[in-house]
Formats: sequence, C-alpha cells, structure tokens
Amino acid sequence: MKNFDELKKRGYVYQSNNMEKLEDLINNSSITFYLGVDPTADSIHIGHLFPITLARRLQKMGHKPIIIIGGATGIVGDPTGRKVERVALTFDQVNKNKENLKKTLMPFLSFEGENKCQILDNSDWLLDLKFMEFMRDVGSKFNVNQMLASDSNKTRLEAGGLTFLEMGYSLLQAYDFYHLFKNHNCLVQIGGSDQWSNILAGTELIKKSGLGDAYVFTSPLLVDSQGKKMGKSAGNALWVDRNKISAYDFYQQLINMDDQDVKKLFYFFTDLDCDYIDEICEKDIVKAKKEMAYEVTKFIRGEEDAKLAEKTSEEVFNKGISTNMPSIKIEKGTFDILDLLVKASLVPSKAEAKRNVIQGGIMINDEKITDIDYEVKLDKELIIKKGKKTFIKVIAE
Repeated sequence: MKNFDELKKRGYVYQSNNMEKLEDLINNSSITFYLGVDPTADSIHIGHLFPITLARRLQKMGHKPIIIIGGATGIVGDPTGRKVERVALTFDQVNKNKENLKKTLMPFLSFEGENKCQILDNSDWLLDLKFMEFMRDVGSKFNVNQMLASDSNKTRLEAGGLTFLEMGYSLLQAYDFYHLFKNHNCLVQIGGSDQWSNILAGTELIKKSGLGDAYVFTSPLLVDSQGKKMGKSAGNALWVDRNKISAYDFYQQLINMDDQDVKKLFYFFTDLDCDYIDEICEKDIVKAKKEMAYEVTKFIRGEEDAKLAEKTSEEVFNKGISTNMPSIKIEKGTFDILDLLVKASLVPSKAEAKRNVIQGGIMINDEKITDIDYEVKLDKELIIKKGKKTFIKVIAE
C-alpha cells in the first residue's frame, strides 16, 4: 500500500488545496511539513494527540516534521469553534504549558536521523515583529470580508462580537507558515479540519509574497459515533498525562467506547496493520475492543501502564475490587459527599455527583450512600466505588 493510500485508509485525509500534488509529494518525495500546537492547557488529551499521530506517521514515511509551539499565538488565543472569547493566558502560564507540551510530544516523534523532528516556538519570530511593518507586509494581503466569512470568525460574530485580537490570529498563523516556508523549506502544513481557513491563509500569504506554492492537508476532527468530540467525556478526559488520569481509568474509558469507534481508535492510535485490524473487528468486536483498549493505552501511556490497567480491569471484573486500584491523597477532614466525589476526580461536577448519589451508584467502604447531605470523615483511608467497576482509594494526608 502506498503512503498516501495508507493515510486515506486510516482516515487521516480530509481536505487539501491540491490533493493530487499532495499525494505525489507524500508518495514520491521527502518533504518538510509542520503542525502548530498552542500551549493553552497544561496537558493534552487524545483529541489533541490525533494530529500528532499523523505527524508521526508522516515522519515514519521519511518526511521531516516541524512542531510549532505557539508561545506567541497561545497568548492571543484561537477563536476557532468558540462562542466566547478565550480567557487570556499570562506569559508565565504559557511558558509553563510549553514545557509540559514538549515533554508530552517527545515519546511520539523521533529526534534523531536525517528527518529528525524540530520543535520551534513562534514567539522567537512573532515577538520581534514591528507592528507597522507587519500591517504593511502582511495585513495588506488579506481581505477582511473573506476573513469575516470564515467559520471561526462567523461563530464569534454571531455570538456577540469578535475582537481585533482574535481576528488577527489567522494572520499570525499565516506568518508562521510564511516564516517556515522561507527559512526551513517547509512545503506543507497539516492540521484539523476546523483550521481550514487559518491554514489556507498561510498559502495565500506565501503566494502573494512571491515565494511560490505551498500545500495544506487537514484531517477530520476526532469524534465518536454520536458525532461528539472524542477525548473529553462527561467524566475524566482521556488525558495523555499520567498525573491527570490513572492507567485503569484511561483503559476503562476505552473499553466503554461504542463498538463503532473501535476500528477508528485502532487505526489512529496503534501501529497495527490495517488488514489485521479489519479482520479482528469483523470476527469478534468484544475481543477486538479489549485488544484496542490495551494497544491504545500502550501506544499513548506506555506498556507498563497498559499491563497494569489490563490486570486491574480483570481483577475488578472477577473479584469486584483490585489491589492495583487508583488512589488519590486528600487532606484530612470532614467532607460533604458531593465535594469529596469531585475532589476524588470520580465526577466532573457536584451536579453529576448528586445524580450518582440519588441513583444509588456510590458506595464508601461497601456502604451505599443515598443521602446527598451525607458527611464523610477522612482520617486514614477509604474506598469509594462508583457504579459497578470504578474504584478509587482515598488516602488522608
């Protein structure tokens, strides 16, 4: 199977400004491409990781990746898909998030060899730009009517307003591509389908600046069988960071995915052969789902986490409880049951905690709790059970 055919088979190919040329470049050349990631949070979930897996596959095919961490654009904030303006981050917050992001990316890309990955920070060039020169050399090449017609800007306009800062985001992203094309021979930008207008802006700036033709390649957003963005669920998000979610909870959320999502997760978050994936999904979806949960956990969190999660899951299923259950340390004291469930990361909100208690889904040390005003005294440790298979040990500190 040719490189581009494999990308299509796995579901990475959505849009391009020149699909035929892109296919030729990926199959027959060694190109430099880039992916931009803004450090707007202290960790990423699998929805964010999805385009990084594309960068990883392209690198394995012989292409050179550049990852741009938005030290400058992260402060501005991308309006794409938002009805309200992003809360502005401080430079200190962005710098802290940048370091966490770099550590997260390291296991998924290679930093050795001829096509080794480069991680660059756009604050290195964007913060040095002079405003009047930028307006003259970059701003003059963009039509405001076209910018306002983009989906990202339209959403903000319809919701009550779009700031000049937000509208300028696409110009800054365009300048990133211009800078990389000019200084790093970067021909292609990849990204999510929601970034289409922002990514195209870069090719427009490059062309109008007389530098030549550049190409873009977007992938569909990672959504589940119901069309909802995958990664953040009603409970814990499927975080890559081990400090955000236990190996068991990560694995268990994958086990609980809809049958229709199993093949997709195999394709994106494992290196298993596509024909093998098709075969096991068609033969026995229950067995396939279990293998998917193990392989995806291994791919994202490492083999040690995958083995621990699988063992814990089997113990919970067979015995109802596990010695390897996740644990959390909380200060000693007396807690309202709803507050404790939130503190223990078993639920995302007090409203969700209230629903679980009322429905009889919460047990503390084998005692069912149905009173939403119940107070819990934590002086040593206790075990909280949510539903049939979710446990956590709460340790007083």
